[in-house]
Amino acid sequence: MTSMQKILPAAGMFMLATMAAPLAASTDVGNELSTRMNSACIDASELKGAKVIWSNPYFGNEVAAIVDGTLPQKQMAGARASVLCLYDKKTGHAAVQNSMRGY
Repeated sequence: MTSMQKILPAAGMFMLATMAAPLAASTDVGNELSTRMNSACIDASELKGAKVIWSNPYFGNEVAAIVDGTLPQKQMAGARASVLCLYDKKTGHAAVQNSMRGY
């Protein structure tokens, strides 16, 4: 076995090992961002039984999300609604815009 044949597998293993740590760290950061964004958007929506049904956490400085739930007003008789939420990654502020009501 030549020295090149010995070095290449070792170099490949080293590259894989050094790539795994940043991938794990970025996954943890992504999960943490999703958790913070979900909580902020659900709170800002003021919907009952709210849950995030779609989000795009990889969009610039803001995260776009759609939150779905039930309108809290008695006169709405439990009508379903969805709101658009923009979450600012830097400030942690969530702002919602009514997008669909009573579908």
